[in-house]
Amino acid sequence: MSGPGCELTRRRWLAGGVAAPLALAGCGYHPRRNRSGDHSGGPASYGLADALDGPARLPGERARDAWRHPRETLTFFGLKPGMTVIELWPGGGWYTAILGPWLARNGGRLIAAGLETQGTQPAAAARLMVAYRPRLAAHPELYGKVETVAF
Repeated sequence: MSGPGCELTRRRWLAGGVAAPLALAGCGYHPRRNRSGDHSGGPASYGLADALDGPARLPGERARDAWRHPRETLTFFGLKPGMTVIELWPGGGWYTAILGPWLARNGGRLIAAGLETQGTQPAAAARLMVAYRPRLAAHPELYGKVETVAF
C-alpha cells in the first residue's frame, strides 16, 4: 500500500517455537478510545475487549488467553482500524476468531494464508484448512469476509 497516511508494519515473532511473519497495513488511521477502555483504536461500538469476549471464540480458545496474551500481542503489533492483516497458516482459527470480527467491524480486512502449493497441500495443512473454512462459512455475520489464499 502506498500514499499519504498509509503504513506497512512487518515483524517477525515466535509462536509455539516457530518464527512466523505477520504483516499489518492500514490507511487513514485516526486513533479513538473505545468503550471497553482499551487503546486498540477501534471505534466505540466494537473494541478489542469485545472481540476477545465475542461469540466467535470457543470456550477452549478463551482458556488459552492466559498463555497466548492476545490483547498484548495485538497491541504490540499495532492493530488499528482499517488495516489489512495477513494471518499465516491460521490453523484452527484461534487468532481468526479475534481478528475476523474486530477487523470486519472496524473497516479492516483479514487474509488467511494457508500452506498450499498450486491446489495441493501437505496432509497436516489440508486437515487444518478442512476444519477452518467451514467455521468461517458457518458464521459470516461474525467473521465478515475473510479471504483465504495459498501461501
